Amino acid sequence: MRSEYDNTFEYVSEPLLQFGHGQRLPNPKDGLFLFGPLVDERKPKQMRVGVIGTANGIARFRKWTQKIAGYIPPLDSNSAQHIAFPGFEAAFNTEWLAPVLEIPISETDVRNTIRLSDRHKAIYETVTLYEHPIRRIHKEDDAEIALWFVVIPDEVWALGRPLSKVPVAERVKVDVAMNARLATRLRREPSLFPEDMEAARMYQYEVNFHHQLKARLLDIQAVVQVVRESSFGIDDIEAPQVYRRMQDPATVAWNLCTTAFFKAGGRPWKIANVRAGVCYVGLVFKRNTISPESGNACCGAQMFLDSGDGLVFKGAMGPWYSIEKKEFHLPTNRAKE
Repeated sequence: MRSEYDNTFEYVSEPLLQFGHGQRLPNPKDGLFLFGPLVDERKPKQMRVGVIGTANGIARFRKWTQKIAGYIPPLDSNSAQHIAFPGFEAAFNTEWLAPVLEIPISETDVRNTIRLSDRHKAIYETVTLYEHPIRRIHKEDDAEIALWFVVIPDEVWALGRPLSKVPVAERVKVDVAMNARLATRLRREPSLFPEDMEAARMYQYEVNFHHQLKARLLDIQAVVQVVRESSFGIDDIEAPQVYRRMQDPATVAWNLCTTAFFKAGGRPWKIANVRAGVCYVGLVFKRNTISPESGNACCGAQMFLDSGDGLVFKGAMGPWYSIEKKEFHLPTNRAKE
């Protein structure tokens, strides 16, 4: 961290984290490896997960769950950054069951829908392929799924973001009687025709598969973890078209398993020495990728409580980045908001 008064750097030590029965270490992987997660009434006894995806995605997920049941060696045993994964139950003292429910969806439907020429419709209808089955299970089944793994083909991740463009030769032409401008007007001045309002619904959501799926499942409080098929490795299962640099298997296991444990209600760790009744807030800025030359950025805040829980706040977009100073700054009034 650079001081505003001189050109020296101030190094901030890593905070101690608390694990198990009060043991403390700075490294979360070391702490889980040696002491396990926080022991309290919230720790799930079993991981009750459901999975939805293409046949290939579900097969890859099944194979991955078999792998995380055992030891996964580190990529580099001489590197402090790479730590072996001891197995889910060994790390979290919680049994990982086979998926309670598996919901297959058509790979052809996914491939064609994400390529619809109207991007709002493409994202909306692709999300629907995953949302409707989860919603139906929530309504009709008492399976008590703590966490849904939504396994998506890598092409959904690549084409399901705001700036993504489908190659002209791959686009599936679709005629729509609605557009974003008309849909915005209908939200202010509702139409007397229900079909118009239904057609406008898809335009109220962000053109982002990940964000839209979570937003549309909020009302039933379904907890989801969206994962690309390639995250589970290539191996001997049919390899998808990969749009990323892959992490090593042990790192993937640590990241996904820790996230899954937390989303299922457990607390892997909490910051040690946090005073009761006091919250700690960290800020993060992200520049606007659409027009980075403008200096616009979004500010987010993550609040940590003494219980180990956390909340994330997404702030408004604004001119928080100084192109001259190459620094982010949030004015006092905006920070208060």
